Amino acid sequence: MQWIKWIRKNRQTVMTVAVIVLMIAFVGGYGLEELLMRLGHGGNQTIGTYSDGLKITNLDMQNARQELEILKAIMADQLLFSKTTPMGSPDINSQMLGYLLFSDSQVTGRLRLQLRQVAQSGRIPLTTAQVDDFFAQDTERPEIMWTLLSSEAKQVGIVMSNEQAGEVLRQVISQMTENRVDAGTVLRSVASQIKVEPAQVITTFGKLLAIIKWSDMVCDNESVTLAQTQSLIGRAMERIDAEFAKFPADWFIDAAFKPTDEQIKTQFEAFKTAQPGQVSDQNPFGFGYMLPHRVQMEYFVILSEDVKKQTEKPTAEAMENYYSTNIDRYRSQTPVDPNKPDGDKITKTQTFAEVSASIYQALENERIEKLMQLIMKDAKDWLDEETIKLDMEKATLQQIQQASGDYSQVAAKITEKYKVPVSVGRTGLLSLSDFASDDCLRGLQAVHSGLPVQLSDAAFSVSTEDVPQKSKIGVYVPRMWENIGPMDGGYYSDKDAKYMNIKAVCRVIDVQKAATAESADTQYNTAGVVFDKAQADQKVFNLKQRVMDDLQKQNAMAAAGAKAEEFKQMIATGDWDKALDQYNAKYAPKDPNKITGNAFRRLAVTPLQRQLLASDSDIARMRQMMENNPANADYFQELITNNILNIKLFALLGDKAETGVISETFEFKPGMSWYVTKNIKRQPANKEDYIERKGFAALQANFADSAGLGLVHFNPQNIRTRMNYTQVVIEEPVDTQADQTSKKQG
Repeated sequence: MQWIKWIRKNRQTVMTVAVIVLMIAFVGGYGLEELLMRLGHGGNQTIGTYSDGLKITNLDMQNARQELEILKAIMADQLLFSKTTPMGSPDINSQMLGYLLFSDSQVTGRLRLQLRQVAQSGRIPLTTAQVDDFFAQDTERPEIMWTLLSSEAKQVGIVMSNEQAGEVLRQVISQMTENRVDAGTVLRSVASQIKVEPAQVITTFGKLLAIIKWSDMVCDNESVTLAQTQSLIGRAMERIDAEFAKFPADWFIDAAFKPTDEQIKTQFEAFKTAQPGQVSDQNPFGFGYMLPHRVQMEYFVILSEDVKKQTEKPTAEAMENYYSTNIDRYRSQTPVDPNKPDGDKITKTQTFAEVSASIYQALENERIEKLMQLIMKDAKDWLDEETIKLDMEKATLQQIQQASGDYSQVAAKITEKYKVPVSVGRTGLLSLSDFASDDCLRGLQAVHSGLPVQLSDAAFSVSTEDVPQKSKIGVYVPRMWENIGPMDGGYYSDKDAKYMNIKAVCRVIDVQKAATAESADTQYNTAGVVFDKAQADQKVFNLKQRVMDDLQKQNAMAAAGAKAEEFKQMIATGDWDKALDQYNAKYAPKDPNKITGNAFRRLAVTPLQRQLLASDSDIARMRQMMENNPANADYFQELITNNILNIKLFALLGDKAETGVISETFEFKPGMSWYVTKNIKRQPANKEDYIERKGFAALQANFADSAGLGLVHFNPQNIRTRMNYTQVVIEEPVDTQADQTSKKQG
């Protein structure tokens, strides 16, 4: 019983130690580190320095943490993430500030995804790579960011009084609570909860407003000029209508013309480093043979139709139970008098017989989905059996590959257990445009940190580094040979004329960065997910064939020009209608249904209506969208090519309002065609157009110019540089006595 007496005698010491142990267990990690620093050095321990000598101490960190707690309590984090611009778009400056002060993995993931989508749409002058780079860098602790940004705003003279901050806060609370809660009540509640004075809540909110105001001044400089606004409206509202006959080179390809090996080599060497469609004075046709970024994947796919065959069919009893349990779904309120929709209403309930078919379908789909989930869980467990033992952020690619499960073996186990066939295989080398055209791959998406992630985004972010940099919160960057999924998607079977749900697991097994092909003989398979193996052999990219096709079209341009000139002479001897009849009688095929490919069918007048001229910034934005979203590159390239055509048409019109009926002929190399123009008419913008649209046009131009600056202003590294922030390295105290004892023993 001696130990009991000892505890009674030293109970104060025991209680102190117990409290410290409990505190350590409670705060853990960073809290433990800070606790030890406080015990050892006190609140004046310097964490870092900034602005030529100013210090951030432990006490400053505590105060900053309390102020961030105040801001979160008054829903300032929600305000930052929900704030919009006058155009209704997300306010990027506010969101970036929210990211630095209040982010977590889901917030970061959502914000990154949203900014990527805005960049892909061309609404901000940033590439998706720049967005990814921002979120991939190391951030500072929120307390450090809050201290630096608050000090920066104050140093440039941006200070909000308590009266100003209080008025804005009342409006914010009123708006965010939809006037259900009095602002004063919220202030008192927050102050009581955090144990501060209400005035401190307002002061802290004022510091946040000052940071926002300073960022707006830096990023939103309102530099849009009157001339720029007028130019924007002029381009947006001035249009032309045109009519012409088009002579594509495709119609006049000479099957007997075979490019020589020397011609093929010369053509390839001239444009091997160019992207397809990049028209220039040196490359008027837009030839380009640069190979795109490509990935090869291994896939494991099950179809809902196969799973359906192994699913128990709903019984009558199950259907009736479902109907009884969900009876409210089949009830609706209808007016007693159809002529008085706002009058008295009666409740009508659909009978079981009326809804039995939909109930059967709902139960069957539910059971199919559950079985598919169960199958994919087993598949993922078996595939990851060895991989989960690895530290994926440190494992080498060879280690991951060796640990990765065999898709064919796991497919066999699944089929044996569930009697469901599994499609496994390897794709060819796929570009983003190949992904977009594949019936299965284009719709597949996984869930990471609670957010949907397109397979194409995950696959094309895979790094080829043996041991890549540590991944950042909210940024999903899988490793090569790492399983992605399970994923959900859909597939339409032409063979069965039926749409099916699919579930899949995929992994990237090869990455080929965009590069110059070694020779024109380059070719590779481009098959995606195939259920008919014969189809895979038909999907091959053949660079030599592409070069030959370009040479044949270029050779056919002379014939197209000759036919356009011949048609122009026919117009000169009669009129357009007679010339069309004469030309088609001479050259049009007797049976157009027997014509294949792009061969000439029948010449006709093509109308173009309400055509606009894009500005240089518009074209730059389209090219940016091509880079951000290669899957839609063909669409944007077509827009750029059409704009070049519009420039030629505007040039033919000159200063006139309308050309009248003409027969002007011109060559259009970017479109590999000749044109004979019939009529062009201008529809200019007027004063009313300008008055109506000038406000929106100015906002649009200003947003386009400044929206991307938020990522620059709130870049953590830029903030550290602007504020000359340096983290103080706290050296461990040296035990001199122990060191000397060690030396003596040595």
